[in-house]
Amino acid sequence: MRCSAFIALIAIVAIGCTAPVGSAGPSVIGTPFPSPSPEAPSNSGRLSAEPSTPAPSTPTSPSPSAPLDLARVAVEEHDVRVEVELQRNPLPAGEPSWVKVRVTNEGQSNLTWFHDGCAEPVFVHGVSAVAWSMGEEHEGQAARFKTSALGGHIAAAPDSHGVLSFVVKERLHMGSVGCADIGISETIEPGESVRSTRWWSGFTDPHRALPAAGPATIRGFAAYYRRGKESTDLADHVIELELDAWIISDAAAARLSPAQAVDAALSDPTFAAYVETQAIANGRAEITWYDADRDLWEIGVMPWYETEPPRIHGVLVDAVTGGILGSLDRPWDQDVDPFP
Repeated sequence: MRCSAFIALIAIVAIGCTAPVGSAGPSVIGTPFPSPSPEAPSNSGRLSAEPSTPAPSTPTSPSPSAPLDLARVAVEEHDVRVEVELQRNPLPAGEPSWVKVRVTNEGQSNLTWFHDGCAEPVFVHGVSAVAWSMGEEHEGQAARFKTSALGGHIAAAPDSHGVLSFVVKERLHMGSVGCADIGISETIEPGESVRSTRWWSGFTDPHRALPAAGPATIRGFAAYYRRGKESTDLADHVIELELDAWIISDAAAARLSPAQAVDAALSDPTFAAYVETQAIANGRAEITWYDADRDLWEIGVMPWYETEPPRIHGVLVDAVTGGILGSLDRPWDQDVDPFP
């Protein structure tokens, strides 16, 4: 059921967010990726004087035009009224946009409303309908790295569609975050409402990439609730909404997709050799993050237990040409970086 899957997803993310970064863990496997020279800052990659040969990139094409009649508000009304309102539609990539939600009790008795540790009255997320290029096929260790770096795992291939996450404004720079796997209830009296505002960063999760221009779907998931003291199954009390949206993203067409950025990184012999030494997805996180300020990709491996804080070892990839700009060796910053 969709409800069970939603709970399972929250539980998985929540467990990940409480990973004991500093605790003892598996023994170190493989050798460290070459560190920058002593004069290079520890929190930035070392840029080479001459980038390597660029990887092939997708030709730039004009962005499709958005429909003129896109709605900004979706409403579902029974004895409970649920509203999801976008700040704007189309949504410009690379720019923050808010979504406001409201749940109103229009019945004659108290409504008990449940949510998780993020206290979201309505969970909202979006999915781009335009698929990214998934690039080249690899074998062996390189294939395992690419799958994991793009969010896939042993039982599932990576998703080729960008996800739009809506979070509290304080976490806007980080993208999607986890919530405590707990049920919190609150009472909504007749005629009263609960409200919330969340923000989309303008980039996709988990890679912080620019989404492709074109259609997207915004979904609202309002659950779980019961009226008065009724004892019916909470899983039966769910309200879902959808909005047809559009993403404006002129810059995305000129930049590598996450998969193409990983391909470019694996073309670097030193990085490819380092990947061969690593136990992929075993005490390690595989990183594929776009840095919009520098217009480059960070591609690497972060062993959780080699250092405190953990360090990301890898390469910097030019987001337009695919050229290798230099090595990446910096600490993971849990106050700035996404949770891998």
